Parts: sequence; structure tokens; C-alpha cells
Amino acid sequence: MALLGRRLIVKFVEEVNPTQFVDWEEAIALGSIQSSNTNLVSSSNVVEETNTAAATISERIQQIPHLAFQSVAQELIATIAAVDIKNANQGMVHPIPNDLPPALRLALQNNGIVSIFSHQREALTKLRAGFDLSITTPTASGKTLCYNLAILESCLKQPQTTALYIFPLKALALDQMRKLRSLVKAMPNNRLKLALMTGDK
Repeated sequence: MALLGRRLIVKFVEEVNPTQFVDWEEAIALGSIQSSNTNLVSSSNVVEETNTAAATISERIQQIPHLAFQSVAQELIATIAAVDIKNANQGMVHPIPNDLPPALRLALQNNGIVSIFSHQREALTKLRAGFDLSITTPTASGKTLCYNLAILESCLKQPQTTALYIFPLKALALDQMRKLRSLVKAMPNNRLKLALMTGDK
């Protein structure tokens, strides 16, 4: 808490920014705040605390290992309350399941995929069992294989199977189609048909 003339500045624990009252006497008269016997600290203490916190955040931002993320953090520094840096975790890797159709196993190997991550294996198991999934993993963590494995397996085992992929962005749809085509093309004697509709004329 600080008093600058008639202005009262209060920093509550749960607030990021201090609350300010232009005229503390008027705020008491209106009932916005209540009078107490608490000793006020000088405004220099509040400024000092704010400067120390900002310096700490700035130092933490400099420790962010990726320059692109550092740059974004620097742009948002005025709104950042804390910086916490986590080290990357290596995913648990498993061999390609032996019970996948041989054509799909070969297509994966021909595309340089010799193992799958735990979340991909778990997704395959759940989809085989008929569960619906929501997969929330970071960018480039292999979400595509989470559904492509089960869909391609189903299409190979049951030729009447159809699948509809819906993507919110054309660029994402094109990228996913490229990955799917690469797998399908690498399958020997496959009869899978792929088509893309983007809404373009």
C-alpha cells in the first residue's frame, strides 16, 4: 500500500496490478474502502518491489532456450506475472505393433517410421475398442498417426470402410492429405481411394 498525496495505491495478493483510488478520503466516505490503523509504506517501496519483480521476469525470459519464444515473451513482458521453464520430456517409444496389417507396417517403415509413441499406441488401442478420443499433445508430437493408424487398419481389414477427415484450415488439410497419401502410396497392392474437398471453385 502506498499513499501519494491523496492517491492511494493498494497491491492485493491475488491481483496482478495494484488498485488505485484517486482520493482516499472520498473512497472512505463512499464506503469503497474502510479506515484502519495500518501504517502506510512509502511509494518508493512499491516501485522498488515492482522493479524487482520486473527484473526477475526479464532475467527468466532471457533463460528461455528458444529465441522465438524469448521474443514473444519480451513483447508481452508487461502482462507476464511469472516465467516457468520446463525441460522437454522424451516420449516413451514402442515398436510398431505386430498386429497391424503387413501392408501398413511396410508403409510406415517406407516412410521412415520404425516406432510409435505411447500416446499413439494408446490411441490405436482405444480406437480399436470403439472409444471416441480427444488428443491434446503439443505441436509435432505425432497426433496424425494417432488416428491414421486406426483408420488405415480399418480400411485394409474391412474394404467397405470410409473415413471423413475435417480440418479447420485448408493448409492443415493439405498437409494431412500429403501425409496420408505418402502412407497409402507406400502400401503394396492397396485399393484405398483418397479425395480432398476444400470448397474452392
